[in-house]
Amino acid sequence: MKAGLSINQKRLITIVVIVAMVFASATYYTYIWLPSFQSTTTSTTTTKGYQNVTVEQAKELISNTTGLVILDVRTLDEFNSGHIAGAICIPVTTLQGNISKLDPQSYILVTCGTGTRSAQASTILANNGFHHLYNMLGGLTAWKAANYPVVYPT
Repeated sequence: MKAGLSINQKRLITIVVIVAMVFASATYYTYIWLPSFQSTTTSTTTTKGYQNVTVEQAKELISNTTGLVILDVRTLDEFNSGHIAGAICIPVTTLQGNISKLDPQSYILVTCGTGTRSAQASTILANNGFHHLYNMLGGLTAWKAANYPVVYPT
């Protein structure tokens, strides 16, 4: 008997490699290339009235958008446990009553702990005439996981 792989084993390995390459390409297209392409080709608002952005896109917005308001809608205790530098805290539960503190013409990046409350807050803002809204997907959890800096009150 010969040492090494049979022709059928080689064919099977080739098929497995091809399937893995197709899956990897589809994953790259769906989760990396397509969202970055869409963010450069679509307007800043969607049918929801705001645009979802990744933490990487949020970091770019912070670096490149003069006057950007970073709105953290977590509770004050959560905010004090670490937040993005320059952020203001208006908890989502009090946002409707404090909406006059924000300028509807401002560019606003909305964040929370995981992205759920920021989506709710973005909807509230959109329903009240705000047009330049960015909801940070994954919230501070994703921000910290990307090793981006947080600040703490003194």
